[in-house]
Amino acid sequence: MPVWHEQTKQLVASGKLVVIGIAQEQHADRCRLFAQWKGIDWPILHDPLNLVGLGGVPMLVAIDEHGIVRSTTPNPATFAKDFALRQFPAPKAPAKKRPETLPDPRWTRRHAGEARNSAGWLAHGDALMLAGLPPQIDEAIQAYGRACDANPRDGVAFFRLGVTHRIRFDRPQRQPDDFQAAVDAWRKALDCDPNDYIIRRRIQQYGPRLDRPYSFYDWVKTAKREITQRGDTPVELTCTPVGAELAQPADKFKYRKKEGPKGDDSDRIDRDRKKLVEITQAIVRGTDKKNRNIVQVHLTLRPNPHLGVQWSNEAEPLRLWLKKPKTGRLSNRFVEFAHPPAPTTSEERTLCFEVRLPSRQMGSLTVKGYVLYNVCEGKDGKCRMLRQDVKMKIKL
Repeated sequence: MPVWHEQTKQLVASGKLVVIGIAQEQHADRCRLFAQWKGIDWPILHDPLNLVGLGGVPMLVAIDEHGIVRSTTPNPATFAKDFALRQFPAPKAPAKKRPETLPDPRWTRRHAGEARNSAGWLAHGDALMLAGLPPQIDEAIQAYGRACDANPRDGVAFFRLGVTHRIRFDRPQRQPDDFQAAVDAWRKALDCDPNDYIIRRRIQQYGPRLDRPYSFYDWVKTAKREITQRGDTPVELTCTPVGAELAQPADKFKYRKKEGPKGDDSDRIDRDRKKLVEITQAIVRGTDKKNRNIVQVHLTLRPNPHLGVQWSNEAEPLRLWLKKPKTGRLSNRFVEFAHPPAPTTSEERTLCFEVRLPSRQMGSLTVKGYVLYNVCEGKDGKCRMLRQDVKMKIKL
């Protein structure tokens, strides 16, 4: 996209061309940050549901002044001559215009109830998501779920169900199993269409290193630094990529021998019985057959906002210790989250590790461990270290 931006800059400035981007990115603010970093100034539409129906990206579409598609494979070297500076003849009959208004959820709700098929419930889910009102996301999840029930081979419905679960997971009204539900729905979508690039990348974004073609968001840190150095304020991310999203690909399963600090006296530390910190988990398998026995485990920790809980960043950092399972292998048995500079913060934190599952076994593998963290409760509350035990059950 930066190449095309440079190639078309003068054409846009002279009024010969209008450029509009459509991004299938799950998080719109990450796209805004990338555009800010690269100086891309044309509008970009957010399409996490893939309403345009692409099976892969990028795709470039050249539309002339009459609304007719002239090319879907434009050549940047000859683009100006072949398209932008060329006058195309008007068609004999004008193209039919589609309505500019969004579908009304009240109408699609009634239609879905009467039709009782996958297409009707899918259209209703789309209408609710396009309306963009936070309270409607619960109904959208129900609608997409009913579309999947009506047609278990509807990969589009499963993909959009996953997207919607992940959107709710990133909001205050999230449910504990939303992240895992998103991954499970995307997996079913990929089973319906194994060649779909966008579905596969959405899973790989959170999956094991052996299964990824590149690091998805290692550019974020560089982008923020360079934007700041030129005197601008970087776009603020509501969900900062961490852990697996930043990891580089690997050619083999790797594990760390160093297990972290010793003598933490964890048994003497008070348990977090009030659940001042909520911990949710998601398990993401590799998408390829050869990598299906490798999983990435996400533990997401969020301070309870209703109790005014904050991280205390002036004591020991957030730490996770894992117990060696009876079978399989852990990438590491100790994970640490580095403190931000502020004395107290309330952001979500994610700890990631990988597990190589044993082959030719049935049942499940259980990984146990515990997390230690320092938190402060309430505005004038006492800050203390607490422990919370965790258990991950992975189906073999």
